[in-house]
Amino acid sequence: MDRHSALPLHNQFRAYVLERIARGELRPGQRLPGEREYAAVLGISLSPIRQALLDLVKEGYLTRARGRGTFVEGPPLEKKVDILSSFTESMRAAGLQPEIRMVYRGLTPAPPEVRGALRTRQRELLLIRRVAVLDGIPIALLIAYLSPATFRKLLNEEFHRGSLYRTIHDLYGINPARAVSTIEVIRCETEAADLGVPRGTPALQVAGTTFDQDGLPFEYSRVTYRAERFRFSLESYKQKGRVVHLLSDGDARRQRSGTGG
Repeated sequence: MDRHSALPLHNQFRAYVLERIARGELRPGQRLPGEREYAAVLGISLSPIRQALLDLVKEGYLTRARGRGTFVEGPPLEKKVDILSSFTESMRAAGLQPEIRMVYRGLTPAPPEVRGALRTRQRELLLIRRVAVLDGIPIALLIAYLSPATFRKLLNEEFHRGSLYRTIHDLYGINPARAVSTIEVIRCETEAADLGVPRGTPALQVAGTTFDQDGLPFEYSRVTYRAERFRFSLESYKQKGRVVHLLSDGDARRQRSGTGG
């Protein structure tokens, strides 16, 4: 730390921590030394240390767990608004290799809103609940409801490279062709344990219905993202008075139209 620099000490310390993260000296999930330890080693007071760490927590690079300390989260993962694409394949396309862990797979009572979305009278649906883990840290909860009559094989089938959509295509020849989805901020309740966060923690959730190439709904899904680990991007352009949003689906590019202000 340079006390004669025009850059405040807390900004210098912030840059120091970010540089160690960038070099891989501090890896996601790793616990940082305590504030007093940093202050003693660097020869500065606690105040700039504390301020810099709080700033890095707000920016999503670090997370704090009461009674446990401060841990590295890494920079937010950028994900395109990519509703028609497999989560696992879109992550791999971005150069990431998440582990997809099965939490639950079986029959469950069908919530009324899900039955309505899937246009079914079935009292039970196939529920697939998975967690995406990156560097040992849960980053997203993937929930899918499907018809057990149509997708019975999914009860026991190993998913192709962890991808539900790829497996459905391989087994049934069904491809996602259209999706109606909403993105909103929620506070984690039943999702908290799977994501490894306290109840009430804000998260980003994408929920909606996916339709096949014949225009029939085949999946109702909810993907809950840890808000500090993701940010979403959307590419749009004007075409004949409409706003067209580009969504990627593997190597293909699909168009979805809407109105813009």
